[in-house]
Amino acid sequence: MWGALLGTVLSIDKGYKKLICEMDSQLALHLITKNCGKDHPLSPLFLKIRMLLNHFDDVKFVHVFREGNCLADVLANHGHSLQYGQHIFDRPPSFCSLVLHDDIRKSCLPRSPPKNSFFKLNIDGFAADGKLGAGRVIRNAVGFGSALHAEFWAFQIGLQMAIDQGIKNLEVETDALSLYNFIMNPNIYPHHKYFAAISNCKHLIL
Repeated sequence: MWGALLGTVLSIDKGYKKLICEMDSQLALHLITKNCGKDHPLSPLFLKIRMLLNHFDDVKFVHVFREGNCLADVLANHGHSLQYGQHIFDRPPSFCSLVLHDDIRKSCLPRSPPKNSFFKLNIDGFAADGKLGAGRVIRNAVGFGSALHAEFWAFQIGLQMAIDQGIKNLEVETDALSLYNFIMNPNIYPHHKYFAAISNCKHLIL
């Protein structure tokens, strides 16, 4: 819910007038779009969101499955590790570059791009050990993708999970021979189309 609120405020600050908001929480979607009572414990949040929607000429809220909301999910999980407060990235941070690339290319799950003149807001939340994280992404990107990018993405996320859990000795098994060859090859040059993905994975290994 905080992701929806802060993402809406950020969209207003940037002057967007047409917005599509995608979220994988059906409960949050219901609270925002339906006539829920003021006695609900989250009423201050969803009532504030409803009030802010008056700033837009056109706004839509859409439910998506978690698999189609990967980038916001990664940001929400990363937010759990940051100090309390709002953190805004004007450029894509390195820890989610592969996920962003796959999302733009639609190589994970097909998704529809926003209509002309619309922007799309993806949001997600994370809670553990009494801490909360909220992720939101505003974009209008379209593109295409490949299975190998999905392999790199899975590898990077798996490495990051191992690092977050403090694992020092790790064995990695994969059935993607191309992925293995790229990671083991020390002579991948910057002009290679997978250079960014390979570099990100090698950086996490070191």
